[in-house]
Amino acid sequence: QPAEYKKREQSITWVPAFQPLLAPFYQDDMLLQRGNLLAQLIKPVSKIADILPQLAELPVVEPDLLIFHWSRCGSTLLGGLYRQLNSVKLLSESMLISDMLLDPHWPDPLKPDLLQLGIRLQGRFRHGEQQLVVKCNAWDLQHWPLWLQQFPKANVVCLGRQPAQILAS
Repeated sequence: QPAEYKKREQSITWVPAFQPLLAPFYQDDMLLQRGNLLAQLIKPVSKIADILPQLAELPVVEPDLLIFHWSRCGSTLLGGLYRQLNSVKLLSESMLISDMLLDPHWPDPLKPDLLQLGIRLQGRFRHGEQQLVVKCNAWDLQHWPLWLQQFPKANVVCLGRQPAQILAS
């Protein structure tokens, strides 16, 4: 499973992961998977520049639902409810995708390919799932148009709160 993006090398680290995603956040799942013995021994890395040309060869993955949110609005609760459904793979707040999109190394014309690469690598069904729900990071709102352009068939949920309450919390 692709675990994280390393900005310094523009690379992806991988973790041997054999269990379905269960934690509230993707990073927590990867931390759990890193605890197994195989993950301690094998630590593969792929350069984005080496795998990006293979994007067309990867199976297309289409999210069924995109969740955009502002902080402290109940999005983790909503994601947790989707996590309870065996037919749903929840990709919750993947830093890998956010970090790739925010890396100034990559020019804007490559951002659609980076987003597609992240979803195709992380969103693959491996445990009988049939639907993909992606809960974006709060700062991914700046890439809202890109997400909607790349996944026009996806349903979208936006969760927010009163701005004063966000600042107060």
